[in-house]
Amino acid sequence: MAGNDINCSETNAHVQLELIGFPAPLPVQLLDITDGCRRGFEFVESSTDQLAGLIRVSPIELGLNAQNEVYRIAFKDGTAKRIGNIPAGAEPAGDNKFIHIIQQGHSIYKSTYIATETRISLSGESLELVTGGVICAESGRNAYALDISSNTNCKRRIKASHEKPVCLIHSGPTTTQTRLDRCSELSTQTRP
Repeated sequence: MAGNDINCSETNAHVQLELIGFPAPLPVQLLDITDGCRRGFEFVESSTDQLAGLIRVSPIELGLNAQNEVYRIAFKDGTAKRIGNIPAGAEPAGDNKFIHIIQQGHSIYKSTYIATETRISLSGESLELVTGGVICAESGRNAYALDISSNTNCKRRIKASHEKPVCLIHSGPTTTQTRLDRCSELSTQTRP
């Protein structure tokens, strides 16, 4: 369901949202939303209940670090709870899951955000497809870009290019090289 299926009205310092096209759904109030109904509201319907899901509230000004506020809502009982933020460019990818893909420099990053009942969290792993520069990727050690790091004691250097990209997996504080097919979705995003 798209954001135009939501009717927004302002009362005092609150925003009231109503779901259009359903018999007698209760309105949901979002407290302390700055800029009121000038912001964008997108309803991401639950796969199990068409009157429940998530509301993404977009920022007024976009930029590289722009964030959407996310609320878990239920129109059948009029409840809303703020559970966190996700990058404004993140796209829904199934129930309670959002994918954010961004290109910076010679890398394309893919991060997955999971919405639970109480919060938004970054999944344990993210991917990076490197299409330029030199990577230190020693077996059993943390991988890193040599052109960024001052560490020059690397025994295994890999030159990344558009023709021979390198796939890295970030898991917590650890970054390791992984099979290129793990980044296959990102390889279609590259722009020389």
